[in-house]
Amino acid sequence: MQAESLSQTVESASDLAGIIEAFCNGNYHEMAANLRAIRSELHYDPYFGAHVQGQKIFQTVRRVALVDYVKAYKIISLDEIASEFGEPVDVIQRDLTALILSKKLEYRVDLHDRMVQKVEKDHKLAMLRDVAAKGDQILEQVNMNVLKAQLHL
Repeated sequence: MQAESLSQTVESASDLAGIIEAFCNGNYHEMAANLRAIRSELHYDPYFGAHVQGQKIFQTVRRVALVDYVKAYKIISLDEIASEFGEPVDVIQRDLTALILSKKLEYRVDLHDRMVQKVEKDHKLAMLRDVAAKGDQILEQVNMNVLKAQLHL
């Protein structure tokens, strides 16, 4: 390996380490900025190039970070998320919508107020539905037993 190639590899590794460190520390603004900085470099990389050309790797990393970031809030502004990730609101909205539809986030996006809000599950309603289903099962078993008893008489 030539010295120039080795130094480029070491620089790329430190860039990637910086991205990972920023992500682990919850510094999404720095992580997103570092990703944008190396995007053009990785475009021609023999290993990452195929993944970078379609932007899929950047979208995947951003979506994982979005899930991590948004889950810390019950309600948060789309503008705040976009500012933190350094992306336009429509890109963030598209990513959040995909995450919500794929059930990776249980939130809803209010486009009028430009807010993202956690969907609270109604535990009482779920419990009542469960009790009603069990009651239906018991009633069906009782009816079957009564029918069997009538046939044997």
